[in-house]
Amino acid sequence: MPLKKYNQRQEQALTYLNQNYASKGALQYLKLRFIAISDTELTATMEVGKEHTRPGGALHGGVSALLAESVASVASALVIEDLAKESPVGLELNINHIRPLIVGDHAYATASACHIGKSTHIFEIKLTNQKQELFAIARLTLFILKAEK
Repeated sequence: MPLKKYNQRQEQALTYLNQNYASKGALQYLKLRFIAISDTELTATMEVGKEHTRPGGALHGGVSALLAESVASVASALVIEDLAKESPVGLELNINHIRPLIVGDHAYATASACHIGKSTHIFEIKLTNQKQELFAIARLTLFILKAEK
């Protein structure tokens, strides 16, 4: 499923995403950086800091969920033609955690569209570490909310 025409101007698109999405709202907490965009995928990364861990030192599962939902939500927004008329909102997030990350590890989230419909989008999000090992996998269903007239 195409992520609009941004793949043709990847560097410009990534700069735009990092300036307009990565530093806003909950995303600023992750210190997220968008690093790759293609016709079918959007990838972002973050470094695991102490503030992202649960007692015991591993990456908190809620942070993994925030990372997955955030990257897929931005990818969904890229598919929408006019964000003044429609916006994606999360309906359901499912995430399975496979292995822990610790402070200093790098987390990568790659969102791929499974379904792009008029009223729903579904994305699969693979979360990997710096060794490209899968540490979690998620699926996000989004509702495409129409703006009030």
